[in-house]
Amino acid sequence: LSTKFYAVQVLQDLVRFHLKDENPTALVDADLKRLKHMREISISPNKEEFYLEGLKSLENNTLTHASYAMASYEIANFHSQLGNKYHPINSPDSQWEKKKAIELCEATIARYPNSSGAKNCQVLKASILSKSLQFTLENTNIPQQDFRALVSYKNISKVYAKIALVTPNDEKALEKMNKTAERLNYLNKLKVLNSWTVELPNQEDYQSHNIELKIPAQTYGKYVVMMATNDRFSMKKEAVAFQYTVVTALSVLKNQHKGTTDFFATHRETGEPLANVKFEIYA
Repeated sequence: LSTKFYAVQVLQDLVRFHLKDENPTALVDADLKRLKHMREISISPNKEEFYLEGLKSLENNTLTHASYAMASYEIANFHSQLGNKYHPINSPDSQWEKKKAIELCEATIARYPNSSGAKNCQVLKASILSKSLQFTLENTNIPQQDFRALVSYKNISKVYAKIALVTPNDEKALEKMNKTAERLNYLNKLKVLNSWTVELPNQEDYQSHNIELKIPAQTYGKYVVMMATNDRFSMKKEAVAFQYTVVTALSVLKNQHKGTTDFFATHRETGEPLANVKFEIYA
């Protein structure tokens, strides 16, 4: 017979062995292991529903003891995992699952604050409530035209943004820095050309959302755009992100043929060929 079958039998025997224990801690631990194992090996299309029903039954049977908190934590974690599947188009029904997980965690912490389940709930709650901020830019943008940043954020209602010029000397200095904190400290000392704040839609669903934000037009050069959840652009218990972009109207096309390479300079926006452009090639 399958080792999976023997594992189920062993776990069932273990649950029966602890059924009459005055302290249900060992029973809860064994039954949680059984439920997780069945969830893992089951091929039933309804295995997630069966797993949740089993957790709720276990929770109800041990509600008067602190060990119930572990079952409650697993239920909260189940809803959090469902929330991870949220997609505004493909899986909209999962949007509020993380909020449900928070509510379950708070109830568990309030009922048995010193239990192992409550401690796990505190960790899960902190993870769900954590802030995140990322954004992307086009590598190059047209001079004297506003450009866009695609921002992904979680648990943030307001973002602080600024833009600064990065000179060749700045680039050399930044190349020598390996730590993000070190680079961030350097970038924060650059002269700010523009700074602004943006209020973000926050549905308090603890999910990640995307939004496009406008970045002010700049002249020719290399720039760093920085965004943060605080006006100090500090990483301490906050979220900070930065990206570089080059503002230029120049576009370069390369054509290789019979051992030779030809370079063509064109206007990035119109595609018009440009004359008298000097190329410097670095090996």
